[in-house]
Amino acid sequence: LKADFEEYDRVKLREKWGFSAKDEIISFVARLQPEKCPLELIDIFKEIKSPNKKLLIVGDGVLKNKLKEKISINKLEEKVVLISQVKYEDMWQIHYIADFFINLRSDEIFGMAIMEAIYYKSSVIAISAPGPNTILENMKAHKICKGLKDISVYLERHKIIYNQLDEDKAYLVKDFSWSKCASYIKI
Repeated sequence: LKADFEEYDRVKLREKWGFSAKDEIISFVARLQPEKCPLELIDIFKEIKSPNKKLLIVGDGVLKNKLKEKISINKLEEKVVLISQVKYEDMWQIHYIADFFINLRSDEIFGMAIMEAIYYKSSVIAISAPGPNTILENMKAHKICKGLKDISVYLERHKIIYNQLDEDKAYLVKDFSWSKCASYIKI
């Protein structure tokens, strides 16, 4: 994790990755495999009518060509940025520039990317699963959804309350430390 991330100019970082200050960025960071649901992500995004919402997909995998095709069929090329790979040391920038982070895996058991998004103050929206349910349980700036339609409606209507992102980051840092997690493990 990059402790000094807030010292960087968020607008300049957005421009570096092809976005403007007025864009509301929805990020999706995952392998482009069926269990991660990248094709369903396009079904969600095509329902969003807000002109400032943009989708940033970081990932590569067997569904990449189908994903590109679906983006094209739905005429979303101007609103979707697809990046195959981001260096590990630059990944914090993706989370920091994003307003929202999406996780669609219905059997997610841990969710390290979810915790990284929270740390960098991106509002997480996830399909109900053991990992997201546990992580987001006491957090106000994030949303657990039962289905894909819930996500598109939430994204269309929700306004982020930034002080809640600060509170949730503090809660994450306090309650999800390695030492605290290790205390629950019985040997």
